[in-house]
Amino acid sequence: MSPQTPSTPSPFPFSTMIQWIRWSVIGLLVMVVCTIAYLGPKSRQQVAQTPPNSQHPETTASQTSPSPQSKSANNRQPATYTANFKTDRPETLEEKLTANYNPAVDRWDTEVLTAAAKKQIKIISKMIEDPDLIDLEHTSPLVTDDFACQALRPADMTEVYSDGVFVLQRPVHQVPTDGNDPDEQSSGANSLIIGLRELTKAFDQTTGIRAHLKIFKINQTDTHFTTRIHFEASSQSDRRGVQVNGQWLANWTNPNDHADGLPRLLSLTTDLKEYEEITIHTKQGKLFVDCTESAIGRTPYHEQQVGRGVSDWAWQISVIENIFHTAYQGMAIGDVNGDHLEDLYICDVGGLPNRLYLQNPDGSLRDISVEAGVDFIDYTPAALLIDLDNDGDQDLALSMWPQIVLLENDGQARFTPRSYHDAVSHAASLAAADYDEDGDLDLYVMGYFSSDDTRQTPAPLPFQDANNGGTNALLRNEGDFQFTDVTAAVGMDQNNTRYTFAAAWEDYDNDGDLDLYVANDFGRNNLYRNNGKRFVDIAPQAGVEDIGTGMSVTWGDYDRNGWMDLYVSNMFSGAGNRITFQRKFEQGMAATTAADIQRVSRGNTLFKNAGDGSFFDASVSANVTMGRWAWASKFIDLTNNGWQDLVVTNGFVTHEDTGDL
Repeated sequence: MSPQTPSTPSPFPFSTMIQWIRWSVIGLLVMVVCTIAYLGPKSRQQVAQTPPNSQHPETTASQTSPSPQSKSANNRQPATYTANFKTDRPETLEEKLTANYNPAVDRWDTEVLTAAAKKQIKIISKMIEDPDLIDLEHTSPLVTDDFACQALRPADMTEVYSDGVFVLQRPVHQVPTDGNDPDEQSSGANSLIIGLRELTKAFDQTTGIRAHLKIFKINQTDTHFTTRIHFEASSQSDRRGVQVNGQWLANWTNPNDHADGLPRLLSLTTDLKEYEEITIHTKQGKLFVDCTESAIGRTPYHEQQVGRGVSDWAWQISVIENIFHTAYQGMAIGDVNGDHLEDLYICDVGGLPNRLYLQNPDGSLRDISVEAGVDFIDYTPAALLIDLDNDGDQDLALSMWPQIVLLENDGQARFTPRSYHDAVSHAASLAAADYDEDGDLDLYVMGYFSSDDTRQTPAPLPFQDANNGGTNALLRNEGDFQFTDVTAAVGMDQNNTRYTFAAAWEDYDNDGDLDLYVANDFGRNNLYRNNGKRFVDIAPQAGVEDIGTGMSVTWGDYDRNGWMDLYVSNMFSGAGNRITFQRKFEQGMAATTAADIQRVSRGNTLFKNAGDGSFFDASVSANVTMGRWAWASKFIDLTNNGWQDLVVTNGFVTHEDTGDL
């Protein structure tokens, strides 16, 4: 742990060693570069004069003879060689898997068809974003002459919800009616033109349409194939925003029937049960406005550190600093100086200093990381601002690999390291609560990796029910920043090696003590019921194992019946939904195993509390499974109407090609 300021004590002596090693390596690299620069011309001349097979007879090479004009002293060119270093070694597993990434090589015909259809629906997506492109030139290559398109925007819509900010409309009829049937007078490209132009009328008087289409189901026959497509589009004006969600059923010809190898649409139908239009009546047509620059952009290090982006830093920070450029950095919010304004602690990638931002009365932030003594450069995947010593101010708990570090706040936003714990060597997350009701906060520490060397962590096996991950630990607060590992003593060593990402405390059974739900990345989750300071994992009996890729959990009474409900963030995968339901995938696999793996790709889960100690899955009926790669979620009342809404953070690495995310 290495603060940027020398005046701040460093609890980890190995950080100094890391910096020494880093500069030693840099010095060595400089020496190597200088040596190459000095010897380079002579070495290249020697190589040019060396017969190609003199040292490596197994290497085949072809020499290019210089032309007569190049033999003069002023125009002499070195001989060039084309070498082939192919050996007779066996093909590696990595090479086999890389080859199989091509679905044609791996004989996944449905994925070959999906790839071809994606090229066509990408054109449709661009036409929705720019309605001027909806013409015969762009639609004709997409459809057959007898193509028929049902109205992509239902004719009869009714308002089903309105609160002054949101207005939600859905079709009056859940099955096709005459008003939604294709125009009998149109077919082929004209039918698609009519359907798309009617759909884009939903975005009239707005600008900047963004459309996204994703194929997530496919069925193949001998002559054609069908796909189910998730459709989502949005736009804004200065006073309102519009979003349309839905699903399309598309019937395609076989790509092999066409010279360009692309399928043509035979029909396109809207699933009326899935269609909805949402209008947001706010300034700029957005529920939230990005205020990063106005709040934090004036701080000295924001542009230099954050503004450059991880991709730029990844080339400059050594691996020894544990740079994780794909995600996994912690963040905490709390009032660190007692002015009743929430402040922000942000953890950066390993090798870049964490930042503590103090909130000003006008809502802007100022960086006090150095003076607060918390500008650590060690990789920090988790942080909590909590009162660990009951003195009324917010202390800081950090998972700073390889230890948990606890720092005391003096009340003026100056922090001093007080204790370190290695019950979990590479903790992924932290959750605090007074589980034993003794008046102070205890810590639940989640370990994802099963090895101190994270590169040696084994693959999760079996994928849908892994139990070979890192261990979690419950640390009991003994006072004065001293904690005891009581995991086994309280019964939390049950099912405790499941690649845990997140956990949340709540009294789900209304018996007065706190229980714990644990979301695991590969397979089953845990619900530890508190039976009076001892815990039992009752997830199977309560119906909340939720086989999936659990990455976050949030509690909230969404139906306002007095019992806390549960929402778990997983991963929605279009590819997973397509592949796992194919007969080829299910062959040779137990039915329960296939069902479990199919469940992994479904997406997020909402568990409704039945009030009797059990839950039932309300995800589909509540329409909350589609969260994409959902890293985090939170129940929160966004419009102050007394009902809990859901906010889901999703995605992975920012890139123009969203791929399967």
